[in-house]
Amino acid sequence: MELTLNNIVNVLLRKIWILIIATIVGALLLGAFTVLVVEKQYTTTAKLYVRINKEQNPNSSTNTTFARNIVATYLEMLKSSTILDPVAESLRDSYDNVTSDDIKKWFSGESLNQTEVFEIRITTNDPQLSYDTMASLVELAPDIMQRYLDASGVEVIEPPVYPEDYTWPVARNSVIGGLLGLLVSAAICILVAFLDTFVYTRDDLSDRFHLPVIGAIPSMKEHEELAKIHGKRTLIQRLLGKYPTSDTRSAESEKKMIINKNTPFSVTEAYRTARTNILYLPSTTSGCPKFAITSSFAMEGKTTTAVNIAITMAQNGKKVLLIDADMRKPRIAKNLGIRAESGLSEFLAKLTETVTVSRSSIDNFYVITSGKSTSNSSELLASERMKQLIGQLQNEFDYIFIDTPPMNLVTDASVIADLVDGYFIVAFSGFSDKNGISDALEALTQVNANVIGFFLNGVDPKSGYGKYGKYGKYGKYGKYGYGKYGYGKYGYRYKAYDTTEPYIEVIEKDE
Repeated sequence: MELTLNNIVNVLLRKIWILIIATIVGALLLGAFTVLVVEKQYTTTAKLYVRINKEQNPNSSTNTTFARNIVATYLEMLKSSTILDPVAESLRDSYDNVTSDDIKKWFSGESLNQTEVFEIRITTNDPQLSYDTMASLVELAPDIMQRYLDASGVEVIEPPVYPEDYTWPVARNSVIGGLLGLLVSAAICILVAFLDTFVYTRDDLSDRFHLPVIGAIPSMKEHEELAKIHGKRTLIQRLLGKYPTSDTRSAESEKKMIINKNTPFSVTEAYRTARTNILYLPSTTSGCPKFAITSSFAMEGKTTTAVNIAITMAQNGKKVLLIDADMRKPRIAKNLGIRAESGLSEFLAKLTETVTVSRSSIDNFYVITSGKSTSNSSELLASERMKQLIGQLQNEFDYIFIDTPPMNLVTDASVIADLVDGYFIVAFSGFSDKNGISDALEALTQVNANVIGFFLNGVDPKSGYGKYGKYGKYGKYGKYGYGKYGYGKYGYRYKAYDTTEPYIEVIEKDE
């Protein structure tokens, strides 16, 4: 984060409850420490007056000035062993351990309003000790000081009084503790924000990468499962960039995140806004507009985003095709309940001459599944057969969306750069890392890909920040499902299937 005044204020406002709690805790801790450790203090005071010997100093105009100046001398003398040793000796019968050094620590004094009058104080944790020490001091000190300064003397004008009240800095220390808690917590929040590379708001993306956010999708209840996966890591693991080792989300949770009648209005409206933004994008290749959807790492919602934006576009009357090109870890067929006999991998591997297109129960929405998982998907996507397939399909549909693997783990997404009009990069608020996104953009730049903008998932519509806070960098692909291809003998027959899911009605072959 860039340390500007505006950013600092935003950080502090965002962490206002942390600051409040830290202030309260600081006040309570230092206040409790004062109560338990710091003793009550009793102060006995006395006031003395500097008297000038007029016979030795007949000039009255200078007497007052002389008296004021000599007050400082008297205060220093009162702290000297010449005076304090006799005082300590006089207290020896009642207080065995009192020394002149102790009395010096207890002593304080000052001139009152630059006059000849000065006040002295003895402060201890024992009221009787304070009183006795002061009484002895004002009894012995004037005679001792008179012997050293013949031209003047000291008179007690306000004798000491036994201290009934005490001072106990609980309130003062509580205020100091609260201020320290506030300052320390504010400093930590600012430091963490400065070092924080996670994405939280659409501004984090647009300001850093100078690309628009096509869609900011509000958080849903099902995002809690993702939060739990990443929230299990310790703070040290997050700081060290340790990622979850596997994606443990349930299929049921993922299916609920696909737009349906129970989807919150804010989510469907966010996708409609994204649809509007896409409708006004110019096509840079022949045929219909074609867009690849990817992310920097796994579990950032790219597949869900691809499905939902395709559905939303189809609901607008556009004939839309969604291609699952994530042949290492396919999810679309499972999430939509499709059981296609042959998919993209079989077609690209030349195991079949025809690709199966799944017609959705949603009008105008069609899907090509990934087929069997394979570890050489990058080579298959870069093949001439893929170009021929896209060349044929682009004349049959109004829009084509291609779900591709994460950029920072495999090269699959970048090999189709010349086949699509551009890329959408999907990020997740509170999970995605700016450095990871930067690496993904760098990889796409190297193949001259056109990056159009971002989809930001998990945004809190009220604050613009992730609902589930900060759980660290959002996952490597972990166990990404590199399995043996296992082509087998597929033949050339096609079969129609019923489905228990509401999204797919029937499988039909493309003529």
